[in-house]
Amino acid sequence: MDELIPSQLNLHPDHLAEILSIASQNAPYEACGILAGENGFSCKVYPILNTLQSRSEYLMDAEQMLHAFWDIEEKGWQTLAFFHSHPNSPPIPSATDLARNFYPHTIHAIAGKIETRWELKAYQLFKQNYNEIPIVILPTPE
Repeated sequence: MDELIPSQLNLHPDHLAEILSIASQNAPYEACGILAGENGFSCKVYPILNTLQSRSEYLMDAEQMLHAFWDIEEKGWQTLAFFHSHPNSPPIPSATDLARNFYPHTIHAIAGKIETRWELKAYQLFKQNYNEIPIVILPTPE
């Protein structure tokens, strides 16, 4: 049975800030990583080395990915999303992103630059197109 992709990405504000910081720190190269969570809510950001060190594509370090997956499984969490950055363009999936979508049932989040500001968008990717998934920033307790 096919898994359904979640209808939204529930993101803690600290995790949003962390993903955007990772993207900014790695610019002008693409950054990448994994977002893990429990019951659909983000719990941890796993930065993963982009082994290509490229301005226009990424390949997650296999060993770091494996360690992240082990940690996620050990904690009883789920992989909520894979993320990467577009340091030189808006956060819109590229043809390469669509062609290299190896996890079609997982949200893909892209941090992109719009003028001087970073923005995060989430998508369900297909081979030829994509659907945007809303990102819900969780309120912080007062």
